[in-house]
Amino acid sequence: MGDTWQYAFRSAFRAPAARTLEIRVLEVRSGDLRDRITAEGDAETEDHSFTSAFEMVERPVGTERRLVDRVVSRLTVVEFSPYLQAFGQLPSGGPVVVPRPAFGPPFTGYARVRGGERVSVPAGNFDAIRVEYDISRTPTVTMRQHFDPAFTLGTVWYAPGVKRPVRWTVLTRAGALNVLANDTYELLAYRPA
Repeated sequence: MGDTWQYAFRSAFRAPAARTLEIRVLEVRSGDLRDRITAEGDAETEDHSFTSAFEMVERPVGTERRLVDRVVSRLTVVEFSPYLQAFGQLPSGGPVVVPRPAFGPPFTGYARVRGGERVSVPAGNFDAIRVEYDISRTPTVTMRQHFDPAFTLGTVWYAPGVKRPVRWTVLTRAGALNVLANDTYELLAYRPA
C-alpha cells in the first residue's frame, strides 16, 4: 500500500493537453486493489478498485479550465487492468469487461497476451509482457457515424518489477473509421511504499 507511479500522457491531438498523472495505491484486499489517480496541478482525483478481470476503465481526471492562451480540457484516462500481475500469472486471454456507454449498444471485447518484449520509456528499459485488446460495437442508425466511438484497440506492456504497466496505448475510432483518440501513456517514475 502506498506505491506511487507517475506517467506522461500525450495525445496525437492538441486536446487534451499533455500532462503528468500520478497513481497511488490506497488499499490492498484479498480480491481487489484500490488506487487514486490525479492529474498534475489539479486537486480533482478519481478512485477505482481493480480485480483480476480483464477490464477497460475510463477514469475522468482534472477539471476543464481556460488558460490565457489555450483551454486545458478534462482528461479521461483509459486504463486496462493495471494490476493483473498482483493477482498471479497473466492469463493468456479472455473477454474484456467494458463500461456501458451512455447511449447505443454495448461494447464487447477480447484481450490476448502476445509475449515478451523489451520496452524503453522515460523511466528506463524494461522486459515486459505485451497484451493487446480490442473492443467494438455495431454502429446503429441512432449513432453519429463520425463522432460516436465504435472501436478501440489497446496495447499494454506489463513489467513485473514495476507492478503496473510501463506503457499503454489507446486508439479509438468512430463508425466512419475516423480517429477519435490516439493516446500514449509512459512511465516516468515508480516509488515503492
